[in-house]
Amino acid sequence: MQLRKFSLKLLFAISLFYILMVEATAQLPVIIKLDDLKYSDDAKMSKYGVSHSWVSIMLYLKQKDIKASLGVVAMGLENSTPRHRKWVKELIRDGHEIWHHGYSHAKNGKAGEYHGHSFFDQKESFGKALTLIESTYDTIVVSVGTPFNQNDNTFLKVLESYPQIKVCIFIKGQCPNRGMNLKRFGSKLEYKVGEIDAALFSKYLEKNLHRPYLVLQGHPSHWNNKDKNEFKKILDMLIKNNARFITAEEYYLRRK
Repeated sequence: MQLRKFSLKLLFAISLFYILMVEATAQLPVIIKLDDLKYSDDAKMSKYGVSHSWVSIMLYLKQKDIKASLGVVAMGLENSTPRHRKWVKELIRDGHEIWHHGYSHAKNGKAGEYHGHSFFDQKESFGKALTLIESTYDTIVVSVGTPFNQNDNTFLKVLESYPQIKVCIFIKGQCPNRGMNLKRFGSKLEYKVGEIDAALFSKYLEKNLHRPYLVLQGHPSHWNNKDKNEFKKILDMLIKNNARFITAEEYYLRRK
């Protein structure tokens, strides 16, 4: 009897140790959501037709072997250069995801592109952008995030017409097509649009390490050198906290 009790206690201790070890080594999925990748022929842009900040950030992510989800605004892709298209296709080959971030990213008063407009107008915009993105970059888009993170119920009806869309990033309402919603917790990479403070993020991270995943939203086109350095500090912070950098699409496929 005593031997049996000892065996049970030993088994319990081993099981508890295993659980604690798994929890200690569990990786936190982190989705880096970078918005507003947009082609432009403006002379101020890099040779790839995007801001110099975008180029430097993507180069740094490559050096760190970190994947991100890149939100493309489609307007202008009709006139994109071969150099631009080659650059983005290389990003895709490196494991980055391209997601749908609207056609114009325009705002009419308080209404974003997919909020407050007719079904016809929203569907026309969404379909035009989807076709442009996929044909320009030879990729299949499965994730969407709306401009200004705004949408209405009409937009959800639009998405029903596109069963390939499986990931709704910060979308209000249930993602159609048996898709998955990614929620906003963990999105405070920037304390306001285009501005980053690693010290502030550190406090936020401490309160959100228990989450099933984090989505970090950023706008590289707005970042200056200080913001880029703060972003690098945050990446190091996440690595120390055993983050597993993953795209929105990958997270969906693993959670199916």
